[in-house]
Amino acid sequence: MLSPARTPTRPPAQDAPPHLRRSTLLALCACVLVAQGMVAAINLLVPQLTSSSLHLSSSGLLWTVDAYVLVFAGLLIPAGALGDRYGRKGALLCGLGLFAAGAVVSALAAA
Repeated sequence: MLSPARTPTRPPAQDAPPHLRRSTLLALCACVLVAQGMVAAINLLVPQLTSSSLHLSSSGLLWTVDAYVLVFAGLLIPAGALGDRYGRKGALLCGLGLFAAGAVVSALAAA
């Protein structure tokens, strides 16, 4: 006797409700907006950096501006690996906490 053809069964969908998915997407978009906003803010500060008491040369100014982006890009891969290993929410919150701490320290630095 032939058995009927079996169709592969998929596990029941465990998707989050639409309002929860939308709020998660908005939170992630806000995080990206903050990080990109800081890169834009550094680029907007170039005229003030050239006239500051640091007396940067053009190559020094270039390295000062690019250092933020290089460190940020260099930390993305380890942060992604930590997020995969220990959970993305914790990695995101830890990254935001470090980012906020760095922003506070730089805001309180003497000019």
